[in-house]
Amino acid sequence: MHVVSQPTIQEQELKEVRLKKIFFGHQSVGGNILEGIHSLLAGTTQPALRIVETADPSSFTEPLFAHAKIGTNGDPQSKCDAFLRLMETGVGERTDIAFMKFCYVDFSYASDVNMIFDHYVMSMESLKKKYPKMKLLHCTVPLRSVPAGSAVMVKKLLRRRWDDANIERNKFNRLLAAKYGNAVFDLAKLEAALVDGKEVSYTDKGITYIALNPCYTNDGGHLNTLGSSVIAGELLKFLSTIE
Repeated sequence: MHVVSQPTIQEQELKEVRLKKIFFGHQSVGGNILEGIHSLLAGTTQPALRIVETADPSSFTEPLFAHAKIGTNGDPQSKCDAFLRLMETGVGERTDIAFMKFCYVDFSYASDVNMIFDHYVMSMESLKKKYPKMKLLHCTVPLRSVPAGSAVMVKKLLRRRWDDANIERNKFNRLLAAKYGNAVFDLAKLEAALVDGKEVSYTDKGITYIALNPCYTNDGGHLNTLGSSVIAGELLKFLSTIE
């Protein structure tokens, strides 16, 4: 059985986040996380965090947690480009914190991880130069869970092992962590975490890779209610530490 941690949010952490102007570019798993934030906020006594789906620069006149969908799933470069363009509309000049995330579907067994990473870094470094007052954060790529039984055998027969894409996601995440260190919200590591400090993982050709804890998903990739709340709590905690 895959034991999990329970979602929590401290009042002081939430207070810190409420003082900031934040923008988050995402797609479907990001939507799951936002659902988790709403769920956590429903159980607090603090004034509500202002969560707004917007990319309008005029919305950033006071603290808020703004978010919007960026790019096209399956095309990671389009997400970098969309995030860059959005920042350049005026959001980059008005926000305190900005970050984007890829989705697990942006990586396949055939992905050129180095090319994706290079394009991402080029985009982010460009934004850092243009908006030095904005704190630019980073997020690791979400994972998929380990499928059971026959699904694995079918994919092996098709010579497309289930774990190929997860390996590419892990590779990208390691590059991201090495490049940006403490500025990285390690979504993937949190998705793989077990309450005893261990991680859901597997080994391929002598290298260990982490995978999504099955307790956090109903379809192998998107976050369920528990997973959404757990990740949401950790994200708010992470954002509360950013100065």
